[in-house]
Amino acid sequence: MEQESKFIPQSEIEKNIINIGSRGETETEMMLSNFAHTPFKLDDVHYESVEGFWQSIKFPEGSKERVETAEFIGGKAKRAGKSTRGIREIEYQGPENRSWLTRAS
Repeated sequence: MEQESKFIPQSEIEKNIINIGSRGETETEMMLSNFAHTPFKLDDVHYESVEGFWQSIKFPEGSKERVETAEFIGGKAKRAGKSTRGIREIEYQGPENRSWLTRAS
């Protein structure tokens, strides 16, 4: 009997489907989610998750909320960003800075 991968179920391999989400069936699916605990550093700021990054940049630069939200993961990060509903612009190190996505490590 062939052993099923712990990362991708055989049924999904056969369909070529990966269901990315925080409640995925496999470790791979969950780790690819913005909600996963995947710490990284960008421009000397530490983020605990991609979701923490996305939600934190909704707050003004230098604000306490931006710093706190950078440390959140999953639903906690998502909920923190909900208080910014209606936001129309996001600033990241000034309006002239457009290359930040390629510098995430």
